[in-house]
Amino acid sequence: MFLGSFTKSVAMSDDAQKVFDKALESLSGVSYEPLAYATKVVNGIVYRFFCSAEVVVPEAKPFDAYVFVLVPPGGEPTMFDIKQIN
Repeated sequence: MFLGSFTKSVAMSDDAQKVFDKALESLSGVSYEPLAYATKVVNGIVYRFFCSAEVVVPEAKPFDAYVFVLVPPGGEPTMFDIKQIN
């Protein structure tokens, strides 16, 4: 679907944090803390956020995940995939 390579991952910026927050504002049940991100240009920009995640229940074990967000030209950020990293 989204061909091409991501840029090298970099530490979170204020702009990337805003994209992440907007895309996940209605997500509940799991807490995602973005640590770094990479981008690639398609018809818009795809962000791949490297996150520390934890299910919001007592004694849940944290795990790492990639959260993918698309920002279409002139549109709002939309989360379209989450992949747990083993």
